[in-house]
Amino acid sequence: MTKVIRYTSEYLCMISDYGSPDKHRHLAAHLICATEGSLRCNIGSDIINCNGIILRSGAEHEIQADSKMIVFLFAEPSPITDLLNDCFLVSENYSVLSDNIVSEIQIICRNECDDLDIQILKLLGIYSEANISADERVLTAIAEIDAAPSVDSDMMDRLCRKTFLSQSRLSHLFKQETGSTLAGYLSFMKLRKAFEYAENGLNLTDSAMLAGFDSSSHLAATCKRMFGISLSAFLRSQKI
Repeated sequence: MTKVIRYTSEYLCMISDYGSPDKHRHLAAHLICATEGSLRCNIGSDIINCNGIILRSGAEHEIQADSKMIVFLFAEPSPITDLLNDCFLVSENYSVLSDNIVSEIQIICRNECDDLDIQILKLLGIYSEANISADERVLTAIAEIDAAPSVDSDMMDRLCRKTFLSQSRLSHLFKQETGSTLAGYLSFMKLRKAFEYAENGLNLTDSAMLAGFDSSSHLAATCKRMFGISLSAFLRSQKI
C-alpha cells in the first residue's frame, strides 16, 4: 500500500511498500529511506546495501526494502532538485545517506507529523521557497494556472494575454524567477488537477479530460513517466 503525504508542484512525498522488481528509470530525482531495516539498491552496475539513498533523475535503478519506505519524487528541474544535486549528487548518479541522517528521518516518520516532508527537506538542507516569485507577471501566471479547472491547449495563450508577454519571454521569466520551467509546472499542475478530480469521485476518463489530458491512458502514461508509479497505485493511496 502507498500513502501520499503531500503532492506539490515540486515533489511527491509518500510512505510506500512498493518495490521495483525490474530495473527502470524515469524523469524524477529520488530520495528513498527505509522506515525500518535497510534497502537493497541495484543502480546501474552497482549494488548497494544502505538505509537511505538519493538518486539522480534518469538513473537506472531497482530498490527493495525490508519495510515501508519514505519516498520523495522531485520535479526536474526545480529549486529543490538544484539543491539536491549541489549538496549530494554533484556529478554522481546516487548518494548514500549517512546512518545519522537516516535515523533522524526515521524518527520524523514515526512521529507522523503533518509536515514530516518539510521537516525532512529542512534536515537535509534542501528545503526551498525560491519558487515564490516577486515578479507580478509570474505571480499572475501561477494564480491563473492554480485557479483554472483545466490545463488545456489554450492555457499558454491565456497566460500570455494575462501577463502581456510572448510565450518565449514568459517561459524565460518563469524559469528565471522560480527555477522551474513553465512547461514542467504546467505538466505537474495538470496531473494534480486530474488527481483532485479523481479524489472527489469522478471516474478516470472524466478526471483526465477535465484536467486537460486527451484520455485516461494519456494521464496514466504521464503519471508513470514523471513519477515511476502507476496511476492506480497513486489513487489507491488516497483511500487509505
